[in-house]
Amino acid sequence: MKICIYIPYINQNSGGLFPYALAVIKMLVKSDQISKVILIISEDQKEFFEAKFSKVNKLNIKVVRIEQNWLLNFLNKSYKFLLDINFIYVDKKYIKDKYLSFLNPYKYYFEKLDADIIHIPFQVAPVYKINKPIITTLHDMQELHFPEYFSPAERLGRALAFKKSTELSDHIVVTFNHVKEDIIKYFQIEEQKVSVCPLNFIEDWFAENQSTTTEELKLKYSLKEPFILYPAAFWPHKNHTVLIKAFNEIYKKNKNLNLVLTGNDKTSYASKIRDIIHAYKLDENIKILGVVSNEDLVGLYKSCSLVVIPTKYEAGSGPLFEAMKFNSPVICSNVTSLPEIIGNKTFTFDSDDYLALAEMINKILNDKLFLDENLANSKSRIEFYSKIDSSKSFIDVYHKLLVR
Repeated sequence: MKICIYIPYINQNSGGLFPYALAVIKMLVKSDQISKVILIISEDQKEFFEAKFSKVNKLNIKVVRIEQNWLLNFLNKSYKFLLDINFIYVDKKYIKDKYLSFLNPYKYYFEKLDADIIHIPFQVAPVYKINKPIITTLHDMQELHFPEYFSPAERLGRALAFKKSTELSDHIVVTFNHVKEDIIKYFQIEEQKVSVCPLNFIEDWFAENQSTTTEELKLKYSLKEPFILYPAAFWPHKNHTVLIKAFNEIYKKNKNLNLVLTGNDKTSYASKIRDIIHAYKLDENIKILGVVSNEDLVGLYKSCSLVVIPTKYEAGSGPLFEAMKFNSPVICSNVTSLPEIIGNKTFTFDSDDYLALAEMINKILNDKLFLDENLANSKSRIEFYSKIDSSKSFIDVYHKLLVR
């Protein structure tokens, strides 16, 4: 099979979308049943992918850059506008979906590709209803659970995007069952159209296990030990506020402890977090590093005393997998997929209870037995997930679409 993966415009600032896309690519490249992988990227991704694939001994990868021009952009925007208008009128569609696709230059681009299937590893495809099956990955329905984290325009945009994807895609892929349940419940999609395809995030093909040393990190970022680590983009559902409140409680008795926050900090929520840190007078003990390199992030995992994941909603947590992989003590909130991933409720907490979180942090930092149990649990979970054949569920979906 020949699979096209369309991934322009997503990068390390895109939260979990980027590592998910990379994991899918890795899985496809390793599969004996995939004869060719075509990656469609944008110009700004060229350097990244050329550097990564130069070390991969595979001849079945083809990287294609989309050349943008004013006509393509105009036609694509016109298609999206008409498609959105079409979907606003739910009861009576004035324009047939299959006719709309003729306005979109991506239709002709994808139909000429030497690929059997087009897989879009995020929520919205650039075109639907073409002569090849279109698969989209839907990662979460977060706005339906926490609408307060989204503006009215964002909620409308996500509703339209998910409505189009669920109805017009030939198949939907999700990583966890709770996302599938949400899709079926809120969008009335038939169950057989949605497949749960878990990915093996244990092997980090792109980081290659290289890491910056603790001393280099301390010099580069002016870090102090010991420190707690939370790697997450600065979005409201990531719940940095509860972690900072918990840290403040601990800091009252332990002035030596520090907190390191990594991830996209170019958001309005990041400004609020900085204000909270300043209000607690913790500027010297809480470091916001922004997006760091893979090598630095692996080094931070290996150097920290604890990884804390206090999120209120998580379709699937890359940092949780990474913390367990790199033998970092880790605790997480008890929401969505996190208890399933960590596999032991002893190491989970209520995402709203900062006092309980502070107590758990203190326990894992000061109770050697509890710490050893945590590390043993992570080792067990890594062994469990490393045995999962992530390619099988994807290959089954691809086969099903090709023989229908």
